[in-house]
Amino acid sequence: MQKRTAGVIYAASGYFFWGITPLYWKLFSGTGSLELLMHRMFWAFFISIAALFVSGGISKLKPLLKDRRRMGWLLLRTVLLVVNWYTYVWAIGHGRVLEASLGYYLNPLVSILLGMVFLKEELSGFQWAAVGLAVIGVALKTF
Repeated sequence: MQKRTAGVIYAASGYFFWGITPLYWKLFSGTGSLELLMHRMFWAFFISIAALFVSGGISKLKPLLKDRRRMGWLLLRTVLLVVNWYTYVWAIGHGRVLEASLGYYLNPLVSILLGMVFLKEELSGFQWAAVGLAVIGVALKTF
């Protein structure tokens, strides 16, 4: 399979599964958001460690832990991710699916913008039309 085709399949699969996660989190609406967050963090930690062992990447962890600058950035990213996860789980549990999802509707648009600004990517006419329709859709849901 070509890299481009594989990339499209992976991206579409990721967005599909991300799109149905509110159904999963809604199953736990009777559970506190903080408890769900703690479970998510606990299991993500152990699955990540297991993946590092399986992939042989665990050896790269020790130098990272010794680098204060990189650890600072890692801590910042961790805090932002925890706030994101908590907000999303809380919103789903409180019937705010549209509001919670709006940020994730913006994600591809921000990715496109970042690609254009930092990678100097250019869009074709059809791509501009698709982005325009996506922006209109997000704007309508926002307002």
